[in-house]
Amino acid sequence: MRILDSEAHAINPTGIEGCYPTKPQWRYPYIPGPSPSLRGVVADSVAKGRFDDLTDQLLARMDLHGVEKTVIMRGAFPARNADMAGIVKKHPDRFVAFSGWDLESPIGNPPREGPKGLEALERGFTEHGFLGAGEFDLARFMPLPPEQAWQGYVPSMELCRKHKKPIMFHTSYDGGKVPMAYKNPIMLEPLAFEFPDVPVLVCHMGKYDVTFFEYAMMLARKNSNVYLTTSNTRQDFIERAVAEIGAERILFGSDWSMQHGILGERQGFDIYGKNLDAVRNARIDEAEKALILGENLAALLGI
Repeated sequence: MRILDSEAHAINPTGIEGCYPTKPQWRYPYIPGPSPSLRGVVADSVAKGRFDDLTDQLLARMDLHGVEKTVIMRGAFPARNADMAGIVKKHPDRFVAFSGWDLESPIGNPPREGPKGLEALERGFTEHGFLGAGEFDLARFMPLPPEQAWQGYVPSMELCRKHKKPIMFHTSYDGGKVPMAYKNPIMLEPLAFEFPDVPVLVCHMGKYDVTFFEYAMMLARKNSNVYLTTSNTRQDFIERAVAEIGAERILFGSDWSMQHGILGERQGFDIYGKNLDAVRNARIDEAEKALILGENLAALLGI
């Protein structure tokens, strides 16, 4: 049974490791929010172009758990497309990548994506051969209110439509100091509705929060272009998602990163094992598990 991972983060701004608790309290896959110093550390690292490559640690975990190939991408922090392209070039049999806006920030008031950011996103498709876009979230366009923040993504969605690429969004409860309404999956409904030919990958399907899970399910039931990922979610949520929308639109993901992966491993927490067990132990049939663990992502990305 193939295991393909829809989400991992192999590039981080240098120094962010020191902004997280050295002894986090692991509950359901979750790490407490960082210290207030994080924003300054990220800004300094981006300004100096200093990033950490975590590829070797990620490959070790993939090998341990029999993960054939992983999609790497930017996450909560910016990353350069060229860095991810270098990882894919070095390990073409183990990684593919999703594109982002390099280190560009939104411009203007109200905030919108600038030409340089959109050019970088498109170059990820055309020059680097990236297979999708993400991981993004609606908080990028604060202070637009959550119900309007989707508007900032219209140009990026148009590029995904043009190049026939999926786009991935972070949703659900986490430790960041961002109002939770920006993490609500239902806020993506206008994008899913206006771009029915663009696959919209909704990370975490609510994580362990029942309220956000229900919104993710509502979004997926209504929009056939919406896929839900299993990263850091609950076994019972996976079972319900299979029963109600079908296994064909559910994708395994680990969300491996410095925060969830390396810091967790130091405390004896294996995020890959946790996420794989949620699928393997689910009360669904083996064919459905095979779809979730790899076949769906293979079909979606052509890998």
